[in-house]
Amino acid sequence: VPTQNQKFVSNKNTEKSERSKTTRETKKEIKKTPFKEEVLTQDQQVIIDNAFEISANTWFALSHWAKETNNFDTWQRRLLYSVGKRIDSGVKPSIKQAVYAMDIYKSALSKGFKPE
Repeated sequence: VPTQNQKFVSNKNTEKSERSKTTRETKKEIKKTPFKEEVLTQDQQVIIDNAFEISANTWFALSHWAKETNNFDTWQRRLLYSVGKRIDSGVKPSIKQAVYAMDIYKSALSKGFKPE
């Protein structure tokens, strides 16, 4: 004859199993959901294209230069490196990445960065 505690543990395990099943089902649904591309304005597309036209090596060099000269925050240097990785892979940066990266790029030029 199971004790009251054993029943509780059994119910608890069943609840956990059901939650796990629900989580797995949710993840499957998320994977099935098609990714909606963001609709960009013409100005936003120009910003992305401008960032994409700068070589990956320039983005890497800028990230390195920023670290060596102690310019820009860590997140900004990481962003520059990430943009370089995307461009190196043939993938355009997102609008958010492009806006920040181009702002940093322009600021770096005024602070003495010399692109390759």
